[in-house]
Amino acid sequence: MKNFFWCIMLCCCVFFPLFGQNGGGIEKLARIDGFTRSPGRAGAPDGPNLLVVDEAAQKIEIPGGTGGSSITAEYTGVWKIRTGVSAPTDGGAAIRTGPWLITAVPPCLTIAENSGTAYSVTARLPSGEAASGISFILKTGEGENRAVFFVNPQGQAGALDTRGRVYRKQEAIALLRRLDPETFQASRARANRLGLEPQFLNGEALVWGQTYYAAAPAPEYPLGDGQIQYDFQGNGYQLYIRHQNNSTTVSLWIIDPNGNKLKELDLTAASDILKTNGLDRDCTAAFYTGFGGNIYFFAAGDEYTELFRIRRTWGTADLYSLAINGYTRDDYGAWVRQTLNSMNTAELTRLKQYLYAIHGAVFTEAETQAFFEKQLWYSAKSGAGPQEITLPSFRQELLNLVTGEEHKRQ
Repeated sequence: MKNFFWCIMLCCCVFFPLFGQNGGGIEKLARIDGFTRSPGRAGAPDGPNLLVVDEAAQKIEIPGGTGGSSITAEYTGVWKIRTGVSAPTDGGAAIRTGPWLITAVPPCLTIAENSGTAYSVTARLPSGEAASGISFILKTGEGENRAVFFVNPQGQAGALDTRGRVYRKQEAIALLRRLDPETFQASRARANRLGLEPQFLNGEALVWGQTYYAAAPAPEYPLGDGQIQYDFQGNGYQLYIRHQNNSTTVSLWIIDPNGNKLKELDLTAASDILKTNGLDRDCTAAFYTGFGGNIYFFAAGDEYTELFRIRRTWGTADLYSLAINGYTRDDYGAWVRQTLNSMNTAELTRLKQYLYAIHGAVFTEAETQAFFEKQLWYSAKSGAGPQEITLPSFRQELLNLVTGEEHKRQ
């Protein structure tokens, strides 16, 4: 009977088509009637509070709604919504990589493996150790295993691998040095410029690439307490909630690795639910930052849920997010054309490779294959070269634009 009820409610869903975004505007993908806020379990917040996103496949899942039901939005030229069933969740950030689902609900960090029909927990960080969620994740080079790096409330480095081993302070730094010696040296140089080299080498501070991952609030992160999500460039994303004149507004701050604010997105202005309820016990919300910086979020009220996406257009152009988004004939597409025009020949070549790599292409060039093997999101399809892969139309259109840009320069 419960499943029948959900089928009836989903038939009443109201869908909004994609509309253009201007300079990183907010797109409302769908209003989903009947999928609503639900009371939390004993001692837990109301739900749903979680997004699980598969960017390559263009699937967005909201698990843990009323009665353990879930909603999945899937893009097949238009966004379609379907129902499912999932275990209720207390929320946080969830990253799906290979067979693993890595979930951070500060101060907890959990790794679960997909058995084919369900996820089973294989590793869990002791409560109280992860200050602001997942800093970054690296492949270990041992099959499908991963290492999840974090900072504790004192700002010290730590890692949890998919086998359940916990690395603390200098152990975590030694693991970084072993997994990626080149980036380790660049990180050491960055720590030196920040005056943190001794702390970095001792595991008292975590620096990777150009980003200083500190427990918030931190010198380079001028926001308050709360979970920070990061893209591959090290930009940080955090909800910023203002209580002013008997009203609450919710915005999302985007901070570059130097602590400069790149952008502030007004989520309240985009959401009818947030405008009506603020962010309190009358509604729930969550956001997810993709590897390249795309943002996905929802707001769930007592009558319906709103689902949104913001495609990456800020800071330095990211090849992964460009490949994920493809080309669309709207304001975002105009930004893509402008961006391609400013890219050099090597970047255009790499972008073409990204378009196939996100679908599992195997490359004959050793350097190219080695580059993508290191990427967290990459999963090779046996024997599938670029010529064996058919791109979806919106990515094929981007490929055509890149090829045209290359021809113009010959």
